[in-house]
Amino acid sequence: MPLFDPVVIGLVLVCLLATRVPSQRLRLGVLIAASCGFWLYVDARGLLVCAAIGVFAYIAPALLRRLPNGLSRASLLALCIVTILMPMLWSRYILELPWLTSTSSAVRWVPLGISYTTFRLLSHMLDHARPRAVYVSPARHGLYALFFPIAVSGPIERWDSFAGQDGSWSGAGNVGLGLHRIITGVFKKVVIADTCLYHLTWLALPGGGHGAIGSPVLAWIAFFAYAWKVYMDFSGYTDIAIGVARLCGYRITENFDRPFLATNPADFWRRWHITLSQWIQGYLFMPVAKRWRTKLGMHIGVWVSMVLCGAWHGPSLQFVLWGAYWAAGISAWHLWSDWRRKRGSPLEVLPRVFTRALSVCCTYVYTSLSFVLFCVGPQGTVAVLKGMVGLG
Repeated sequence: MPLFDPVVIGLVLVCLLATRVPSQRLRLGVLIAASCGFWLYVDARGLLVCAAIGVFAYIAPALLRRLPNGLSRASLLALCIVTILMPMLWSRYILELPWLTSTSSAVRWVPLGISYTTFRLLSHMLDHARPRAVYVSPARHGLYALFFPIAVSGPIERWDSFAGQDGSWSGAGNVGLGLHRIITGVFKKVVIADTCLYHLTWLALPGGGHGAIGSPVLAWIAFFAYAWKVYMDFSGYTDIAIGVARLCGYRITENFDRPFLATNPADFWRRWHITLSQWIQGYLFMPVAKRWRTKLGMHIGVWVSMVLCGAWHGPSLQFVLWGAYWAAGISAWHLWSDWRRKRGSPLEVLPRVFTRALSVCCTYVYTSLSFVLFCVGPQGTVAVLKGMVGLG
């Protein structure tokens, strides 16, 4: 989000003043107008795409609710899902196919926040396609689709948590809380991620991850710095989004919960990008796992979910491998947990605080390797690992 742009600051101030207006309709209208203004200023074509997806996601559930369960409803539901996914698939994946990459860069325009918009509105459509779904007014749905604080990088706010709010203040401390989150986010993003950690990782792997490793010390720095760089960058964006939403009178879902204190790979994903993890669990993992209702089904659900989660980050093999890496870790953890429950663990004789610390350390190392792969791909990862043992 271009937070320091005068136009964006002006829109946030207008929304802040609107929170003091007694009329709920007027507050809603101001927030919708401000959100449209943000989209028009930052990505006018993206506004058209977001509005089109939003209108479709509002109309489709009404059509689906009229059909009884059966082939016709399932076919229409599949068509609706593909329709909502198509702008994201087209702009982020299809236009990146080899025979299209030689065309003008202007053709390969990606709408602002298309991935977050797509997931948010897809979940809204699926939830409201159920027979007993609650009525949603067009204006409230419009604000949910366009709400500018979460347009760029999430969180993937669910309708249930968004719907109960009306943009009014419950106390004067919200301004301070909002500004505190914004300042914290800017510090994480600009000072730590884009300055300190950026230079650390670049020194270790010059040339974007394909240069030679200077020394084992630099390789070890890179190994652990990449995870912190991604975390500070992303959580900084999230803090800014949450802070701006607070100034607009809305409380947005937290997206991180001390992820580097996780004790296993599954626990990490309960703490990291929480809204995406919950989305994946609800709309990918559970439908796949429930189809078999067996241990094998659970592992298939993990692999399908995590590989698709990796592919969601971009049209690159390194993201698919990253998703497969996490699927392998989560599956291995579940297998180990099952074995430990049946036969016990030799570590149980040790103090609990020690075993927990060991679990955190092992998970942190596993996580750090995953983000080296995420940032520099397989070639850069091999360079880092070789450099860590003095072979760079």
